[in-house]
Amino acid sequence: MEVPSSADPLNSELEELTFYDKIKKNCIEQPLVPFGCLLTCGALALSARATKRGDAKAANRMFVWRVAMQSLTLVALVGGSYYLGQTDKLKFDREAELRKKAEMREKMWLEELERIDEEAKERMSRAKSIREQLSKLDPKEAESSLTEKK
Repeated sequence: MEVPSSADPLNSELEELTFYDKIKKNCIEQPLVPFGCLLTCGALALSARATKRGDAKAANRMFVWRVAMQSLTLVALVGGSYYLGQTDKLKFDREAELRKKAEMREKMWLEELERIDEEAKERMSRAKSIREQLSKLDPKEAESSLTEKK
């Protein structure tokens, strides 16, 4: 027996993504993080080149840039995670509100159906009582009482 799709975990779409799709998704969600990583790698490569040439002053400056870029990347990562967490929370709050509205609409709909059902039962009981009254009368009196009401 197959489990219905509504019982799937919320992260099922993330589990179905390939490695490169996950990277692409994360880069789109937090574009500053890959940009910071590229700048950090660039500063590291330039510091390695300066060290190889023997230029200690340029190498030291590039190491400082590497640390700065690494720090900015970390800030972007934490800030982006916080922002995504807040938007997920807002999304969850909106979904909860929509669920609450749907439950209220369903409750009102059920109350309306119950009211209509009660009216139908009342009409049926009135019709039944009229039929019983008519059955007690003579056929001629019943026919005349029906024509009088119309």
